[in-house]
Amino acid sequence: MRITTLLASIVALTSTAFAQNFHIPDALASQGPCNVIPFGNRVASATWENQRYQQMVTTADLGNKTVLNICELAFGACGSGNREFKTIEIKLGQTKATSLSTTFSANMVTNVQTVLSAKNYRWYNTNNHWNRLGLDKSYLYLSMNGNLVVEVTVTGAILRSTAGNGGMHSFSRQRLYRFGWTGTPPTTGTIGSTAALKIQVSAGMADVHRFGRSCKGSASNDPQLSFTGTGKLNTALGVNLSGARNTAPTLLAVNVSRLEPAIDLGVIGASGCTMYVQNAITIAGVTNTSGVFSLKATIPNNNALLCVRAYFQYFPFDRQANSLGITPSNYGCVLVGN
Repeated sequence: MRITTLLASIVALTSTAFAQNFHIPDALASQGPCNVIPFGNRVASATWENQRYQQMVTTADLGNKTVLNICELAFGACGSGNREFKTIEIKLGQTKATSLSTTFSANMVTNVQTVLSAKNYRWYNTNNHWNRLGLDKSYLYLSMNGNLVVEVTVTGAILRSTAGNGGMHSFSRQRLYRFGWTGTPPTTGTIGSTAALKIQVSAGMADVHRFGRSCKGSASNDPQLSFTGTGKLNTALGVNLSGARNTAPTLLAVNVSRLEPAIDLGVIGASGCTMYVQNAITIAGVTNTSGVFSLKATIPNNNALLCVRAYFQYFPFDRQANSLGITPSNYGCVLVGN
């Protein structure tokens, strides 16, 4: 009930009844060669850890729509696991040019916005699926400004996986890239005519995704947050906790933004634990004898909520784990949509 109240009280900056995913070049997240530019490899390598990259999404790719509220970007992973970055920055901008320059800044002429900027970012990838990146805010695309340019800059990138390729599925389209640099991100790069990433551009479509890392407790407890449901308007949503201590109190923090930077709780007695979500709303519960708890709610049927983000993190009690007595879970984001 309290989640419903929270969601109903949010007014989106820009809302529209239109909702669609645009897939470039197609909706097949499992097909195409795998390329480790720009999100890194599954093997630690100075070559692939630091990268800067751009690719173009044309007005035709976006259905020649006059206006779009772009809520999310997704990519088709070639391997499953936790993809980690020391830093990640995603920028969107527009240009009336039809090809990329070798100078990064020359390709983002108007309407340039940073839609994700984070340190120590952990993004869970599922092999051969569209994996939503977790943008902090939406982007208002105006076709009169020309084609869309997506820029990715990462440091310390690695996919922590024991199987699969560390890259993303790609296709034959121009890209601009630099890798293996140190210090300040480079201002120029190399133009390639192939291996741009397959990309899903989402306007008003729902999603649930998990990020971050959990903090292990006593007796090998490993609290994990997950979702039941899709995030669609007028549907059921479950925010689930598993792997916590049996019959233990737990708190669920809810907010419409995540903490950046996240707070290292080691300074107050919980070594290796991180607070990703500050509690605008706190919901209390108790785990069952299997260390499980779930909160159920219904997302209101209100188009004003399209592209609204709600973030969740559990804080289960475990007095034996550390002096703070709390072992936070990973965190998740619900992107409300159709």
